[in-house]
Amino acid sequence: MLSNDDWDIILYALQNDNLILLLGPEAVSHTKDQQTKSLAAWLSNELVSKLPDKKNIIDIDDLLQVATEYLRQNGSRIKLEMLVDNFYKTYNNTPNEVLQFLAEIPFSLAITTTPDLLLHQTLTRAGSNYQSAFYNFRKKDDTVYDIGKDYPPLIYQLFGSIKRPESMLLTEADQLSFLTEIMQRESSIPKSIAKEFDSSKNYLFVGFDFNNWQLRVLMHALHISDSGNETTWAMQPTATLSKSSQIFFANQFRVQFADLTPADFFQQLKARHAGETPPPPTTDKQKNICFIYTEIDQPYATELEKQLALLQHEQQITTWTLQDLQLAQEQEQQILQQIQNAQIILLFISADFIASDQIYQQQLQIALQKHREGKAIVFPILTRPTFYDGAAFAKLPTILPRNKKFITQHANPDEAYQHIVQEIDKMLQIL
Repeated sequence: MLSNDDWDIILYALQNDNLILLLGPEAVSHTKDQQTKSLAAWLSNELVSKLPDKKNIIDIDDLLQVATEYLRQNGSRIKLEMLVDNFYKTYNNTPNEVLQFLAEIPFSLAITTTPDLLLHQTLTRAGSNYQSAFYNFRKKDDTVYDIGKDYPPLIYQLFGSIKRPESMLLTEADQLSFLTEIMQRESSIPKSIAKEFDSSKNYLFVGFDFNNWQLRVLMHALHISDSGNETTWAMQPTATLSKSSQIFFANQFRVQFADLTPADFFQQLKARHAGETPPPPTTDKQKNICFIYTEIDQPYATELEKQLALLQHEQQITTWTLQDLQLAQEQEQQILQQIQNAQIILLFISADFIASDQIYQQQLQIALQKHREGKAIVFPILTRPTFYDGAAFAKLPTILPRNKKFITQHANPDEAYQHIVQEIDKMLQIL
């Protein structure tokens, strides 16, 4: 969480025009079919549904990878651009809580990394005057923009805009070209915007996953760490970060991570800026744990639930397994609802888990999206030996046991279970 000192500094920086907001693709989410995902993830899912061959898709929510595969299979950039444009148009008149909070906070400069115009439309509906511009790595922009509290706020779309479809960074090749271009001294970012990234500025990242290597290049290219004087805050639970990413960004870019969702953060910032008492973040003392596994692995789920009994007796957790299914109701919907309700999600990894389309393509993807958004912590539990390199969960820093040995490979499985429970207990203390 952010301390009162942090909030005071953020408000002071905001009032004095030395706080730059960077809004990532996971800041704006949408719920449908009892699933909550970022709009970028929903767009990725729509592209996957149009692919004749899905075997190369590792993560259906990874828009860059999916768009790259879509272009490879269809060979039409303009068709991809049209699909993206039509997708975002369906959300033009859909109010979003995060953007509504954001519209009432006086940022002078907001850098966004999505091509949609949803923030623009939210500001328009609120009656706010604003400037807008976007980066086009195919065309140099010499426009001079007036930025500061004496001028309307500027929304700058760093990854292109649907206003000019060719400017959008949709594929991995686009992003590589963008990073190459932006690393050059004479990039296409207008000088009046580039000069805002100076030693007096502080930075606020909302909706990013700092496990992504591209973010390191981007922050370096924008000279965010050049002075060593600025402070950078990022809304991402440290439990969703690899240890190496956490240490790197803390040391190299002075990033302070905070366990707040975008909605909680902007709601609190709006209230504090207005001089009101901020609402408490949405937390519960007792955490829900959801077990995801195949029926073959039921014995391992049963044993781990038994090992968690003490935490249940102390009312720190409630657990849900397949044995809790209500037979009179649609079972798959029950499972999806329990995943949505969970703060901790346990994946019982085995060959059967990976082979199950229902689990791997649907339940797992929902769990991983919640993990990325900081709404839940996912623990893959290595149950029975299987090859999982390249799996959607393989790079999570929360794989248990920590020694990467499957439970059945331990001479004493009880010790493996004890270790897993201890790690879950540590996470409960953080939550």
